[in-house]
Amino acid sequence: MRPSSQIEAKCWLCPMTFRTRRQLKNHLAAAPHKRLSVICVWCPEEKSYRRMVDLKEHVMAHHRSKIELMPYSFLSENNGFWMANYPETYAKVILPSNENSQEAMKARIEVLEFLNRVDNTNRKKEEWTLGWKCPKEMELSIKEEYITDIKTSCELFPGKQTKAATNQLSPLKTPSTSDIILEDDSDNEEPEILEEPTSQKKSRKTTEKEEERYVEKRKKKTNHQEQKAKKIKKGKDYKKQDEEMTLTEEGQKRTEKQEQEEIKRKEEEHKKQETRKQEEEVRLKEAEQKRKEKQEQEEIKRKEEEHKKQETRKQEEEVRLKEAEQKRKEKQEQEEIRQKEEERKKQEKQKQDEEIRMKEEELRRQEEAETKRLAEETRSNEAELMRLQEGENLQSEQFYTASERADKLLRRGGMPLFPAGRREWEKEEIVTLITIPAEVKWPPKNWKNMTPEQRYFNWEYASIALELNTGKQLQFSKEELLLKYHFLALPGTKTPQSTEGNTMTVKSRYYLYQAIANIIKSKTDDPTTLQLLDMIEASSSKRDTSTDIILNKIDAVGVQLRLGEDQ
Repeated sequence: MRPSSQIEAKCWLCPMTFRTRRQLKNHLAAAPHKRLSVICVWCPEEKSYRRMVDLKEHVMAHHRSKIELMPYSFLSENNGFWMANYPETYAKVILPSNENSQEAMKARIEVLEFLNRVDNTNRKKEEWTLGWKCPKEMELSIKEEYITDIKTSCELFPGKQTKAATNQLSPLKTPSTSDIILEDDSDNEEPEILEEPTSQKKSRKTTEKEEERYVEKRKKKTNHQEQKAKKIKKGKDYKKQDEEMTLTEEGQKRTEKQEQEEIKRKEEEHKKQETRKQEEEVRLKEAEQKRKEKQEQEEIKRKEEEHKKQETRKQEEEVRLKEAEQKRKEKQEQEEIRQKEEERKKQEKQKQDEEIRMKEEELRRQEEAETKRLAEETRSNEAELMRLQEGENLQSEQFYTASERADKLLRRGGMPLFPAGRREWEKEEIVTLITIPAEVKWPPKNWKNMTPEQRYFNWEYASIALELNTGKQLQFSKEELLLKYHFLALPGTKTPQSTEGNTMTVKSRYYLYQAIANIIKSKTDDPTTLQLLDMIEASSSKRDTSTDIILNKIDAVGVQLRLGEDQ
């Protein structure tokens, strides 16, 4: 029985101190220590639980059929020592159940079967069996400073006379929280007093058999005292009770003996399995060693044969190289003779070609001189013809009105001063603009059902195709390109937006375009209008004529100018 008085308990794993043993147990069970954890002996792999309470919940939920076959106290906190991951810590704060009790032996049997069944466990069998011995080796003593409040046996068992424990407890090197057992005395027998451990060497000399006999003696004495107390209380016949108690003790001893024999048998079986496993490992190692030796011998033999083959191949390769070198030299000599002959022939041919080239060059110079002379004569004739035509045009223009002259200018345009005028497009695909690389007809099919943006995109596409068809690269902006092909704009087309850099240039072209369109509309022949037309006609003599072919096709089908939409 554990004392229930408050003790100042210190954790030996960290500097923390607690007022009660329960607080210390809760501290050791929680993070970061987790030193009161226990394993489940029935799971297919190793699983640990923080305390016996958690293990009990798990077993009742998943292994109820197993626990029904176990003793009642199998999942008690005291019996958890035999399933604890840290038995030394567990035994310091929780009294282990009697190692000869039925629940303790059952726990050890299940742990051993678990170790035989599961391979990858954190602790080996030797570590488990060594941990089970730790309560025997622990010294049941604490420092004086930790037992000032412990009650005497008279206080724990009032009404019974006991002798006080007068022997002073010797201190340990570290504060121990081991449980202190105070025996209940009856029939004026002297209580067993915890003897003071004289030294660590003396405790180590105590053999296992002596400790077992000591535990057995204590157990018998406790059972006897309990049975005797029951006799007094119930008033039964002492002799009959003694016989029943004796029979009960004998039956219990037989059961315990059978369970101990079962544990020993399983341990012997485990040792035999370990021995067989070691023998098998030795046999496998010897077989592996022999196999490696044989493999090494074969490898040496293979390397020797490979070396011989390499030597043979090396000699054959040397002979082959010598023969190849001899053939190469002979071939090289023949090649040098052939090259010299070809060089000689080439020099003779180059000499003949040079003579022919000089003759052809002389003829070409003569032809170029003659061609140049004829071209000069042709240019002079054309200039004279143009002069005569201009004179005729000046005479004929005297008979045209200002509106007719403005209409003629707007039909051809005078780029880059002003664009050609827009047309009254009404039908679909009446003019074939180009045929190569693809045929482009204008206006496009179904153009009247298009949106202003779609008409704008078709205008832009046709302008780019026409410009590329002239063999020129696109050298100016999109606004200038659309202005050059201004005559392709369909009615209702979206107005192109000018950039800030081209605003003044574009406006000046549209203003001049608007001025010519107003002359056509007004049909006036005042001197100022005629002077403006003379200036525009004079500057238009050097206009861009790359669109004249397309404009001639448009005029040929009779498409009129559209003066009502000038932007």
